Amino acid sequence: MMLDTRFAKNHHTDKLESKPIAEKDLHSGNILDLLQNNYIKSILESIKIDPKSTFQLCVELKISSSTVYRILQKLHNYGLIKRTYKISDTGKRVGMYKFREIQCQ
Repeated sequence: MMLDTRFAKNHHTDKLESKPIAEKDLHSGNILDLLQNNYIKSILESIKIDPKSTFQLCVELKISSSTVYRILQKLHNYGLIKRTYKISDTGKRVGMYKFREIQCQ
């Protein structure tokens, strides 16, 4: 299996390249192909310990909001993350995303 290297980190700025995610990555039926995407791996790593909002992920990872929303929806559909809601200081409902620990038996 070949690794997808289009989304390598730029070692000079330590941020992910801002190339768009290929539609085949987001619509693939193979979860292993999905997990090779560096944007997706970065998001999963970021929400492994503490839940974060879409805005927090955009700022922290320097990824566009539309890309983050698409990735989170796909990960949620696969059952890899869980979504909870909190009420912000301004009274708005904010989605919080956290990695879902998967138990293999």
